[in-house]
Amino acid sequence: MPRRVAIVGAGVTGLVAGRELARRGFSVELYERWPDVAGQASAFEVAPGVWLERYYHHLFPSDREMIALHDELLPGSLEWHRSSVGIYARRRIWPFVSPRDLLAYGPLAPLDRLRLGLAILRLVGRTDWERMDDIAALGWLRASCGPRAVETVWLPLLLGKFGDDAADVPLAWLWSKFVLRRRLRGSGSTSERLGYPRGSFRAICAALSDDITRRGGRVHVDREVVRIEERDGGFVIRCADPGAYRRPLATAPDAGDGREGRADLVLLTTPTFVTRRSTRGRIAPPSCSCSSSAGRTAPSTG
Repeated sequence: MPRRVAIVGAGVTGLVAGRELARRGFSVELYERWPDVAGQASAFEVAPGVWLERYYHHLFPSDREMIALHDELLPGSLEWHRSSVGIYARRRIWPFVSPRDLLAYGPLAPLDRLRLGLAILRLVGRTDWERMDDIAALGWLRASCGPRAVETVWLPLLLGKFGDDAADVPLAWLWSKFVLRRRLRGSGSTSERLGYPRGSFRAICAALSDDITRRGGRVHVDREVVRIEERDGGFVIRCADPGAYRRPLATAPDAGDGREGRADLVLLTTPTFVTRRSTRGRIAPPSCSCSSSAGRTAPSTG
């Protein structure tokens, strides 16, 4: 009898893991809180067969694994376009891709533009990313670019992406974005190509889900896992009642509605705080794993 694996979370990580485990002969069941697959790559249907991304995503040419996955399951579905990033200010869109765009960015005074450009050059020239992990990006930007550049450029971008956590984003994250783009397109290039799948990124997640089902696995949507318990050498998966996704994640019920799943192994792809709540904090640090005589739970990497 194949070993049973329960995967919590049907985003890209959970779906790819589920497909690989099913290919290796495991009995796979995925549990997803939302009433659809894809997680952070999810979309909503604005018209029959027309899907709109909930969040913005793209692929770089270096994302070889994801490109190969599309080529295998959805051949010909990727489109590559030249990047056209811009900032809306003063009732117009200002291109913001190249150094020339920065020099022409009207909402900033010329001296502030120069200061911003020099700060970026200093940042991409650094190699001490470990040290930058302990430096707040906004604080460094205020000191290096000045308050006007922060209020006009950086603060809206960071708030839009991270919300209330914008002030805690480390400088290492910002550095990595600049360095990655520079390496991908070359230090002298002024453009980059980004990949987008037709039908949204949800399409590849739906294809992964279908492939898991074809291999004998099961994907449960609208099945929020609220508790994972060790029992009889394995694990019991307790789920909330249908519609639990409508409640804020922090107010999810403490116990399920009686629906249970059984597993020998559990893989959690959820955020750390969700993992701790569903396991009652009994998950070991990332360098370890928790196991019983016949089962094991892998700690969350979310």
